[in-house]
Amino acid sequence: MKVLIIQSLMKQYRVAFFQQLHRALLRDGIHLQVAYSKPTFCESLKGDNASLPPEIGAEVDGRWLFGNRVLYQPIIRNIAAADLIIIEQANKYLLNPLILGLSRTKLKKVAFWGHGRSRQGKGTSFSERVKRRTVTWVDWWFAYTGEVRDYIVQFGFPARRVTVVNNSLDTSMFEQLLAEVTTNDLSGARRSLDLPEHAIVGLFCGSLYPVKHLDFLLSAAIRIRKTLPDFHLLVIGEGTDSSKVEAAARCHNWIHYLGSRFDREKATYFRLASVFLMPDSVGLAILDALCAGLPLITTNAPTHGPEVEYLQDGVNGVIVARDAGSYANSVAQLLNNRALLAKLQEGAARSSRKYSMQHMVENFRLGIVDCTQSQQ
Repeated sequence: MKVLIIQSLMKQYRVAFFQQLHRALLRDGIHLQVAYSKPTFCESLKGDNASLPPEIGAEVDGRWLFGNRVLYQPIIRNIAAADLIIIEQANKYLLNPLILGLSRTKLKKVAFWGHGRSRQGKGTSFSERVKRRTVTWVDWWFAYTGEVRDYIVQFGFPARRVTVVNNSLDTSMFEQLLAEVTTNDLSGARRSLDLPEHAIVGLFCGSLYPVKHLDFLLSAAIRIRKTLPDFHLLVIGEGTDSSKVEAAARCHNWIHYLGSRFDREKATYFRLASVFLMPDSVGLAILDALCAGLPLITTNAPTHGPEVEYLQDGVNGVIVARDAGSYANSVAQLLNNRALLAKLQEGAARSSRKYSMQHMVENFRLGIVDCTQSQQ
């Protein structure tokens, strides 16, 4: 039995998942292959791309067409050899209509893996109308979260053919790295950033792209600083909007742009922080925040990923109105309230145990086994 998962790119955060899923499926007599494209120049700026070992991955020279809106991947042979094909529910894949046709004609089993809908686009757009029209055109669904499952079944897709994977990261290594951070590491980081010992630190860690609305974050940070003169903002990440953060850091010595950071160095900066600040487009970054025991402060923006479902207002984070003043006030009030801050930090650490890579791998494995054995 052969399973093919198609991705546009291979991101560093997905490597451990695919490696673990490959090993788990081998015990069931199932061979997993993951096909993906080499990153474009723009994507390479993020500094978070990776490759899979050849026994798992099939890296191809993808071709972006129509202004980088549509991706063609030369993987016809891979598709022909697979018994089950798992595709992203995204309109950018040129081969998706062909693959969906294989499902509709019962020539192949096909599954969607995704959000169910875009949270960054308009629900009335042509792209979203296509997604709604095709949501039931597959044999199986791998839904990111329970909320995604609930959305899918509204269209008449059978709940018994939906696997909720609880989209996650491999945080076990990050958890270990956090535990290994020493006081010397923290002191060294403070010296390198010229952080006073009594500094109150907020952290942003994620891609620096327009969907993150960095102007909002920086505006709110300036307001927080006016209320809390000891406040410092650390920004980890890269992307096309990194220049905005660099410019802010040049104007304000308490804003620190760190670029991409990984492993122990990344863990050290998380340990320096008291809160995790991501006003918009919360996704998998929430898992690192929870793992580090950092409450996530965000807004009620409609553009979050499904993983925002893991945030419980008043338990492991705070959700406020999408207004820079309100956001800044909420952050400042939390940082001034030690008892509440400690409560949310404990809640964040507790929540991290609910969402693990091991659970995601097992959920996905069971879904694949159920799909391949099902009679539809």
